[in-house]
Amino acid sequence: MPIIRTRLIWIIVALVFIACGGIYWSESSKGNAVEEKIRSRYGQMRTAISTGDVVAAEVLFAPGSFTLENFSRLGTFAKPLRPDARIRISRSVARVYPTPVRHYGVIPGGDSVEMIEIGGGWFFTGKVNID
Repeated sequence: MPIIRTRLIWIIVALVFIACGGIYWSESSKGNAVEEKIRSRYGQMRTAISTGDVVAAEVLFAPGSFTLENFSRLGTFAKPLRPDARIRISRSVARVYPTPVRHYGVIPGGDSVEMIEIGGGWFFTGKVNID
């Protein structure tokens, strides 16, 4: 009887791990589509910054967030995205880390630019987090 009980426990544990893996895979697939939207929007802002196109940049900001100061700040901190750039999404707020770093080789960090989701679109808030 103990052998059957042990096998049953291992089968249940394996099924739980498989279910968790499926949920993780499903969520990460959704995240990739959202990340692509954010990367695209970030690329549009980089183009506006590099050309100095204030009008094009204004429509990329969340309503009420655009100021010349915010535009200038993004010009300083919204660096071109490196291949290892990270995007952290929490509900309707995203932080883009264009040049991520690892403190002590382990702890993720780096300067980040904040974006928010409004009606399915991603917009810049003008906030930057300096690390």
